[in-house]
Amino acid sequence: MNKYLLFLFLLAGVRAQAQVTFGSLPEATTHALQHRPDLRNADLARQVAEQGVIRAKAPLYPQVKVSGAFDDYLALPVQLIPAEFVDGEKGELVAVQFGTQYNLAFNLEAALPLVSVQAWKNRRIAQAEVQSSYFQQQDAQQRASEEIARTYYLCLLSREASALSQENLHVNDTLLLTAEERFRNGLAEPLELNRLKSLQLESRQQLNDNQTVYRKNLARLKMLCGLNPQEDLQLTETLNDQTTAAPPLQPSVETLGLYRALQWRIQAAESEEQKQRLSWLPEVSMYGRFTQQAQRNAFNFTDSAYPWYQIGLVGLRAEWLLFSGFNRKAEFRRATLQKQIALNELQHFALRAQEENEEIGLALQNAQQSLESYRQHYALYQENYTIARYKYNQEVYTVDQLLQVYAEKLKSQNFYLNAMADYYVNRALLQIKNQFAQPKSPALHVK
Repeated sequence: MNKYLLFLFLLAGVRAQAQVTFGSLPEATTHALQHRPDLRNADLARQVAEQGVIRAKAPLYPQVKVSGAFDDYLALPVQLIPAEFVDGEKGELVAVQFGTQYNLAFNLEAALPLVSVQAWKNRRIAQAEVQSSYFQQQDAQQRASEEIARTYYLCLLSREASALSQENLHVNDTLLLTAEERFRNGLAEPLELNRLKSLQLESRQQLNDNQTVYRKNLARLKMLCGLNPQEDLQLTETLNDQTTAAPPLQPSVETLGLYRALQWRIQAAESEEQKQRLSWLPEVSMYGRFTQQAQRNAFNFTDSAYPWYQIGLVGLRAEWLLFSGFNRKAEFRRATLQKQIALNELQHFALRAQEENEEIGLALQNAQQSLESYRQHYALYQENYTIARYKYNQEVYTVDQLLQVYAEKLKSQNFYLNAMADYYVNRALLQIKNQFAQPKSPALHVK
């Protein structure tokens, strides 16, 4: 028996660990930002861009390389030289072998770019891309937070609708019991009883529909927050706990993450255009090489009696590409077009973001007014339905009058719930936009 109790306790502990509780929208958003794979990928993309800066800077630093080579000539190279060089007949050629069978060499090479406009511009482009990726990450988090906010409040709304449907079902069950008692006593007709039975069935189905919608919204919220479908998610907040307040301020379009990202994309495109414009300039670098080598006809490189030879040199190298098959012109044109595309994208986003902000502001203002009105509206129809049920029980109201009042109550209830959802969703959207409206720049800055 003790073994079974221990198993139950362990099972209960596992279930408790699998349960996740969100007490507010910020808690759900924070969990998503920490656990959603796509949002983690946005952070990884920013880190990849930062590595791109290191790669772009690398050609500007000295490049040092160590190499070694061992050659075993199975057949030594032969060169034909005039025979008179070795006291031979004039006009004849003599074959002479050069070199030794074994050659071992170690090289130390270093190069430092002195003039490299392409590398300098590549660094600025990479730094701009880091800034752009950072603000793109902020925009991705903002969009995810907005989507979570919509689903979160739809969950609370559908749960509230389920609670109201449960209340309606309970009231209609009681009403049906009264009608059945009246029917047994001969005080009600079958038509009246059947209509109230239909009302009770509609109430039960409405409860089932609302509960299904709640489960669907909760499943979507789990996905948006990075939870497994098997995890038990509990929302402790209720819409009734909240009160209407002054609407948040509308954020400036210029402070939004995507706007900032597009600005940095334009800077990257401008740097690319400048790079292509200056691609005709020569590249100048300084280089040096030190070589130590040994040549042997026998494999005796460790024998100190035989010498090693050193070669050292330093120099300057200039490379000037005079003609590239019109590739340079095409690349410059391509960079110019890419810059114009980035400018157009920024202008389009500014217009779209401004329209979106105004739409959310107007929707929130209307939803706040609607919520205040429909809260009173619904309270009145709840009271009307209570009065209608009392009058029906006192045989003052007919079943037609009762059903009419009930239909009006359901209509008012739907208005109230929709206004509540519109208010809290649009308020949350503005709050999220303000939260992400002034993202801090990353530590890396363009210099």
